[in-house]
Amino acid sequence: MSHVSSNLRAAENPLLNTGKKFCLAGILIYAVIFALYFPKTYSIMDEGGYLNLTYLYRAGHVTVDRSDFPHVGVVPYAGHLVPHSSPIVPFLLLPFTYLGWRGVFLTGFIAHLAGAWFFRNLLSENGIKNDFWTLLYLFFPGFVLYSRTLMTDVPAIACMMAGLAFALRPRPVYFAAGFALALAVLFRPPQGIVMAVVGLFLLWNALARRQWLSVVHYSLGAAGPLALLAAFNVFFYGNPLMSGYVINVNQVTMWAAQYFLPHALFYLGSLTLVYPLMLPAFFAARTFRRPELLAAGLGLLLFYSFYFFRDRFALGFLAVVFNTRFIYPVAAMLLPAYCETGERMLEKMNPRFRLLVMAGIFTVLAGGSSLLQIVHQRQLDAQWKLKEMIYSSTPERSQVFYDSRSAELIQKIWGERQYSLYEQDNYSGKYSGIGPHYLVLRDRQMDQFQENERLWIRDHFRVRTIHDEKDFTIYEMIPKRTGAS
Repeated sequence: MSHVSSNLRAAENPLLNTGKKFCLAGILIYAVIFALYFPKTYSIMDEGGYLNLTYLYRAGHVTVDRSDFPHVGVVPYAGHLVPHSSPIVPFLLLPFTYLGWRGVFLTGFIAHLAGAWFFRNLLSENGIKNDFWTLLYLFFPGFVLYSRTLMTDVPAIACMMAGLAFALRPRPVYFAAGFALALAVLFRPPQGIVMAVVGLFLLWNALARRQWLSVVHYSLGAAGPLALLAAFNVFFYGNPLMSGYVINVNQVTMWAAQYFLPHALFYLGSLTLVYPLMLPAFFAARTFRRPELLAAGLGLLLFYSFYFFRDRFALGFLAVVFNTRFIYPVAAMLLPAYCETGERMLEKMNPRFRLLVMAGIFTVLAGGSSLLQIVHQRQLDAQWKLKEMIYSSTPERSQVFYDSRSAELIQKIWGERQYSLYEQDNYSGKYSGIGPHYLVLRDRQMDQFQENERLWIRDHFRVRTIHDEKDFTIYEMIPKRTGAS
């Protein structure tokens, strides 16, 4: 049932037209800034892994260890190097590589706009016809930031939003809802919490009403993506329930009570601050204070609060944006209620003041979003500079050893090299027969090696420092005549 009051309906045309203009202007600003500051490169290891695997698959290979591709985005498992995160993503990126390797960044842009479209539909189908509120999704800081990356967060949220739009409309489309929510699981397995919660509420309603067709449709929709995920997992990991995420952290206690309190407090505070009072606004809503959204959001919040890892890229208020990636789906589920509460506030204002308020919100959101994209591009410029230093300092087809941190700067498509992952403190054991080569270190410098390794290197190689700055060094390693042969 719509919550929009009759006095607002009487004057809705001017308001809806104004809201639509703001929405279209927002889309244009987001797209123009994205184009002007189109991502120059990626910034973290996970993205590098996705890009490396994308070109690996394009070249007709399946596993890195049977190719000359660098060991980026993979972990050892059962005698092979397998993807450490979603093996599905490279197949999504692959068609865009034919636009040039940077074409892959269009995936996040397209996924974000698609998510905004489904968010608009979710609001509209439930009585909030004012397109202005789509801006809160479009300009949500975390969504904007990660739409510029190769990470799975924005596509997963877009799929989740599509599923919710199909499931929570007055006349649900259960097959489409199950398909979209299961598709989100392909990108991020914890999205299975949302899919399961929506399914359980659907089952509960079916039991009460003895209407089973909805459950059948939902299950059939979810079956396809889940079967595909199971097939990928069997192929790469030998188990339909195994995941590269689990393999990658198998030496860590992944969930423990010690993580819960600091993580939960941080996440709850962030959900309250990123948009003012967004968390408590959920409980003030009428239409969107839905138990499915509350249970799914709580499930994800508990899952990640007990989880060992939390992003720590930024400090202060910026941490609310940069360090909350895991709970972006929770924020997306809070947004409809936040918009509903905002719409009720707008309807109580006189038209002139209402326009001023909408213009003020638009200015803050559009300006902040644009600034965020510009700042992110500057970070990518610094990353690109380091990558260029490697490829300008090492000749074509030369042998390049890189440590784990430097791996995010290595791609076969950027230059033909003989790539090898450097095993720390093992020069005397592994590299004694290697000719001239280059060593790229980002974790530490050579003077931090163990003493026996430093002595062995001094006796067997002439070491020339090609580039040296904080946390990034390139060495040229030339064997001495009496040393390694």
